[in-house]
Amino acid sequence: MSIESGDTFLRIGLSVALGLLIGLQREATGPEFAGLRSFALTALLGTLCGLLAERFGGWVLVAGLAAITTLLVLGNVMQWRGRVDDLEPSVTTELALLLMFGLGAYLAFGAWEVAVVVAGLSVVLLHFKVELHALARRLGGEDLRAIMQFVLITFIVLPVLPNRSFGPLEVFNPFEIWLMVTLIVGISLGGYLLYKAFGGGAGVLLGGLLGGAVSSTATTLAYARRVRDGLAAPLAAVAIALASAVMLVRVVLIVALLAPALALALLPATGAMLAATLVPVAWHWRRSRRQDNAMPAQKNPAELGPAMLIAALYALILFVLAAARRYLGHDALYLVSVVAGLTDVDAIVLSVTRFAAEGSLPEVLGWRLIVTAVLSNAIFKLTLAASLGGREVLLRTLVLLAPSLVIGTGMVVAWPD
Repeated sequence: MSIESGDTFLRIGLSVALGLLIGLQREATGPEFAGLRSFALTALLGTLCGLLAERFGGWVLVAGLAAITTLLVLGNVMQWRGRVDDLEPSVTTELALLLMFGLGAYLAFGAWEVAVVVAGLSVVLLHFKVELHALARRLGGEDLRAIMQFVLITFIVLPVLPNRSFGPLEVFNPFEIWLMVTLIVGISLGGYLLYKAFGGGAGVLLGGLLGGAVSSTATTLAYARRVRDGLAAPLAAVAIALASAVMLVRVVLIVALLAPALALALLPATGAMLAATLVPVAWHWRRSRRQDNAMPAQKNPAELGPAMLIAALYALILFVLAAARRYLGHDALYLVSVVAGLTDVDAIVLSVTRFAAEGSLPEVLGWRLIVTAVLSNAIFKLTLAASLGGREVLLRTLVLLAPSLVIGTGMVVAWPD
C-alpha cells in the first residue's frame, strides 16, 4: 500500500469517526430523524465526493450537496405527513448534516487538525443547547449592547487602523495597541459570559474564579464592600485571594498568546505563586464554606470607556518603558513595573511582552518585571480590602496572599538567571 493510499484511508476513517461523534450526540439528546449512521454516512459521502472532485471537477461536490439537501427536504416532508408530534421544530439537525457533508469533503484534501477542531466546536454547540439558551435569556439589553461594542472594536475599528509605528521612540503602533485591547477585553468578556451562565447565586468560590477572569481588582472592591452588608470576612478573603490566583493564570495566558518563550520563563514563578495561594485558600474555604453567599454583580467589561482607558494605559507604559530602557537602564524598569502594577496589570504585562517578543528586552528581565507588577497589584488590592472591608478582611486576606508574596519576591530577587 502506497503512502498516498494510506493517507486516503486515514482521512476516510477520521471522516467516519467525526460523523459518529456528532451522530451520537444527536441520537442521544432526543428523537431525531438522523442519528449515528446517518451522520457517519453523510461525512463519508462528503469525503468520497471530495476525492472524486479532485479528479472529475467541483461539480461532484455540488451534486453531492444537492443530493443531501433533497434527502433532508424529503425526510422533513415525510415527518410532517406522518404527524410526528414528539419532534421539536428545529433545523439544527439539518444544518449539522450539511456541516457534516462539508466537513467530510474538506477532509478529502484539507488539514485534519482543522476538521477535528470544527467537529469539536460543532458537538459542543449542539450539546450545550439548554445552557446556551439560558445564557441568552440572562443577557439583558445592556449586556447585548456591550457585546456588540466588542464586535465593533474588534472587527470594524481594528482593521482600519494603520499598522506602523509613530511618535517619539517609535513605540506607538495604533493597530498593535488596539489589538492588545481587543485581546484583554475578549478574555474579560469570556469570564463575564461565564458569570452570566452560572448566575449570581453560584457562591463565593465560583465568584472569585469568575471575578478574577473579569477583573481581580473589581472583585476585590465588590467583596470588600459586601462585608459591610453582612458578608463574613473569611468568605470575602477567600474570594479576593482566589481572584488574585486566577489573575496569575490570566497573565500567563496573555503572555503565552503573544510570546511563548517568555511564558515558559514566567511559569516557575507564577506556578509557585499560584500553588502558594490555592493551598491556604482551599483550607480556609473548607472551614467557612457553610457561610457561603451569592457572588456580587459584575460589570460587562466590553464597554468602550474601559477599552479606551486600557489603550491609553498601554500606550503610556510602552513609552515609559522604552524611555526608561534607553535613558535610565534596566534597573529603572522595576520602578515602572511597580507604579504600573498599582493601576492595571494588563497594560504592563502587554508592554513587557511586546518588547520581549521583539527581542529588545531579555526574557530573564521580562518575567521579573511582570512578577514585580503582579506583586505591586497584590499590595494595592490589600490596601483596597483594608479601606473598604476593614481590619479583619485585611488580616485574613493577607494570611492567604502572604505565601505567594514572599515566594514571588524571593524569586524576583534570588532566582538564578
